[in-house]
Amino acid sequence: MHRLFCILSLSLFLVACHHTPQFEISGVIEGAENQTLTVEHLGLKQTTMLDSFILKADGNFRFRLTKPQTPDFYRLALGGKKLIIAVDSTETITLHTDAHGLNFASVEGSEQTNEITKLRCSLRDSLFDVHKQYAKRLILNNPLSLAAYYALYQQKNGEYVFNPLLKDDLVCYRAVATAWNMRYPNYERTRSLYNITSEIVKQDKQNRSNTAIRQMIDESENAFLDIENPDENGDICKLSSLRGGWIVLDFSCLNEQGSAAYILRLREIYNKFHSKNLNIFSVSADRSQLLWEESAANLPWTTVWQDMTAKNNALITYNVTELPTLFLFDKSGNVLSRYKDIESLEEDLTKLIK
Repeated sequence: MHRLFCILSLSLFLVACHHTPQFEISGVIEGAENQTLTVEHLGLKQTTMLDSFILKADGNFRFRLTKPQTPDFYRLALGGKKLIIAVDSTETITLHTDAHGLNFASVEGSEQTNEITKLRCSLRDSLFDVHKQYAKRLILNNPLSLAAYYALYQQKNGEYVFNPLLKDDLVCYRAVATAWNMRYPNYERTRSLYNITSEIVKQDKQNRSNTAIRQMIDESENAFLDIENPDENGDICKLSSLRGGWIVLDFSCLNEQGSAAYILRLREIYNKFHSKNLNIFSVSADRSQLLWEESAANLPWTTVWQDMTAKNNALITYNVTELPTLFLFDKSGNVLSRYKDIESLEEDLTKLIK
């Protein structure tokens, strides 16, 4: 009985192995007798050697590897020569080359591998800008491809071909990030690329917003995009009335989760710098005007309420998309910076106001 159990267990194990999806890389590499050929997985954070094979006189080799659940990159390496292998729905990849030609060998069974090899040849042989245009066409033609993903990270002499901080290059990053996020949303390569792209897009919007605000302020007669809203007593208060001193323009709420700690920090800043000619002008977007009036009565600085249904909305004027958001004006009414967090504001105030 014990022997029968062992036989059945072994059979189940072999069946399981047989049904594990695999792919094969095989072929002939001439002129490399007794040299060691390795196959590596090119992970997002590290390269892992998976298997090796000592070539004989005929140069034949074969690797059988577990197929990745999502498209991925592998590499054949032999004596300093390396060939990038792209594996998606591929089952069998074959090649026939010699030891010196492995770097840029063509293969059968993987169109994406050959596309990547063409990219590498183009980068090697073409002028930088010529290669970039070629790679850009490839990316935009099929952003979901492994070749498109690979193209984003090519380097020449230590310089990336595509820089996501450049507007034209960001188009390529967004195309690949969007395509991969739709097809493979949980893949670590997708998450990494998508997060990088999203952060840069967000920062780009922020920079353009700040530029637009500065331009509008420059064109304004009083150097302010003025705000005229009622305080807790119903009196109209103007941002421009604080002109001549340092001004912190604060967009926040007084009665939302986390507001108490935020207002406490703002009060600490006010107490620290008010004697040095710093004033705060708070625009509150609380949903309840009554609750806001009760809270605002206890604050030592100017606080006005913003009716979100009003035509003249200060949040729209200053392109505020999240709360809290703060602006720092110098004594001449110039916007020095925009802040998401109060700690960065205090750091700058400490440097500027002596």
